[in-house]
Amino acid sequence: AKTENSTREDEVIISCYINEHIKSIIEKWRSGKEGKEEYLFDVLQKNDNLEEQMKKVGQFIKNTNKYMKRISEKVGIDKM
Repeated sequence: AKTENSTREDEVIISCYINEHIKSIIEKWRSGKEGKEEYLFDVLQKNDNLEEQMKKVGQFIKNTNKYMKRISEKVGIDKM
């Protein structure tokens, strides 16, 4: 949704393949709502204003990066 209203002409569509392993992770952690208008994970709520959304997304990214760093250190992946 970040670039939903973008007017850039050189827009690049990014897609990824969802295999059974990824699908099982999504099913385990998704918010449980099936509607297209709902968010996949319980990070944002429909009634959040822009400031709340930005804070929540920033915190989510910070936490994700923190845990990804811990995981990469445990499995021996070097920083890129």
